[in-house]
Amino acid sequence: MCHARRRHQTHSCAVPFRALALRLAYKLLELSSADAWSMGNALRSSALALLSRRRDVTKPGLVFRIQLLSGLVLFQISLGAESSLRLMEMVEKKINVVRTYSHSSLAIGRKLLQQGRSIDSLGPEYAAHGGAFPIRVAGLEAPVAVVAVSGLDQETDHALAREAVREIAERQKAARAAKAREEMDLSKKQV
Repeated sequence: MCHARRRHQTHSCAVPFRALALRLAYKLLELSSADAWSMGNALRSSALALLSRRRDVTKPGLVFRIQLLSGLVLFQISLGAESSLRLMEMVEKKINVVRTYSHSSLAIGRKLLQQGRSIDSLGPEYAAHGGAFPIRVAGLEAPVAVVAVSGLDQETDHALAREAVREIAERQKAARAAKAREEMDLSKKQV
């Protein structure tokens, strides 16, 4: 019951929704416009590297967006000749899933399939296809923003978005740890 029939819906539901949602929740220490810029550029670089390894002659168009849930767009870029208004609309629909359900669009799509429903059953303004991932900040329960990718298969869109958030979260934690060590060393020298 967990396998979809249409080509763009093909994926397995082997990982339960709850496990997927919990396992893939990364929390940032903060989200600044500089963080969004860094995340967006890292996402772009990852996608370009991925596309350069593809063997097919035609490269797909891609759209990336990092957006606060209030609607403010912090980063957006379209790549490739095949990027289109359709991809922009798909990004918006994936973002609507995260805004409404506070989980990745892939997790919600899998939950729907586990319930025996179509991933298109939420309505025309939603796309429960992989590619939109919530950005959470430590100390807050709900997501504050979303990173969305559209143009590749939904598993790859999801992986690119998830990895962009993970990289920034790890970079922030490493910077905080380095600063704490530096402050500790400085306080030892002053004593």
